[in-house]
Amino acid sequence: MQTVRKNNGIQILRGILFFGITAFHFGLPGSQILWGGVETFFTLSSFFLTKKLLKIQPAQISIGREMIHRVARLYPVYFFVLLSSLWIVWQENHVIAAREFAAHSLFLQNYDWMITGYGSAFQSFTAHTWTLGIEIWLFLIWVIAFHFIKNFKGRALFNGSMIFLAVGYRIITTILVRDAMIISLFPLAHADAFSIGSLMALKEEYRRERNYTGKIWILMGSVLLVISIAVTAKVHGVPLHAGYDLYKSSENYLNHWYTSNVYLYLSILSAGVISFFHRVRIPDWKCMNVLVLCGDYSYGAYMLHWPIRVLLLRSMNSSFVTAAAVGAVSIGISCLLEKIFMRQEKKKFIE
Repeated sequence: MQTVRKNNGIQILRGILFFGITAFHFGLPGSQILWGGVETFFTLSSFFLTKKLLKIQPAQISIGREMIHRVARLYPVYFFVLLSSLWIVWQENHVIAAREFAAHSLFLQNYDWMITGYGSAFQSFTAHTWTLGIEIWLFLIWVIAFHFIKNFKGRALFNGSMIFLAVGYRIITTILVRDAMIISLFPLAHADAFSIGSLMALKEEYRRERNYTGKIWILMGSVLLVISIAVTAKVHGVPLHAGYDLYKSSENYLNHWYTSNVYLYLSILSAGVISFFHRVRIPDWKCMNVLVLCGDYSYGAYMLHWPIRVLLLRSMNSSFVTAAAVGAVSIGISCLLEKIFMRQEKKKFIE
């Protein structure tokens, strides 16, 4: 008789996303379709953050306590990556400015990179940490908002406003600056992902989301992505599949008005995918156990995989073998560091 495991769907999704992002960073065949995985992580973060905050009375939400908890959760593995990367760069006779290390330590590297022009040797090992700049500062905005906003309508209006600001930010910067890095690194640029995840949590809490709603999110996000790709193909006079090829780098999919809000479409699609994995009953198969384990340590593995990738690519020729090695080593070290630095708590998932 086949048994099922409840509530591990999100961990399996995290495991899939980690391997997808790793494959994309190595440019493995077919991995280009996975380039939006980070956006799903942002949507996931806000979904569970909002569900957590909704269980606390607004006046009892401590902004300081929530930030300390968040930083404590992210910092140990992150700081290990920073120190390890710093040591490697020093071994290669590069000099890292104290300002740059301080910016990374305070999750301000996105701003520092925009000011200095992304030219540091340190950044070759820490380029992926831009996501923490998004996570920390949008997390703070959400905690502050939910501390002061007392009701569902106000919170829904806040989420809608953040989508509006994110969309407006991308359109304006695309027209005036036409710099994909500025558009994507600034935290506000991903407020739409946080808003979509938060709206999904609000809907579940106050409106009791029906089973088909997730399918609507998936359909809507997919349709918007296809329309965006079709417009890209038409503007460039190429077939539809070639229009999708233009989405493989941020310089293409963020520097045009007709693609500048692709992350919003990805967030909507991600919301539907999260809804599915949040509700699905997972068969008790060994391969599922592996994905659950990878999901448990996906944050640490994500932090570790990029510098490991940089090092292994210098000594191994096969991208496939290297990607597999990076995935395995990242999960292993993440598990070890988690046991050393983090207090082990039983993970609880909301039905």
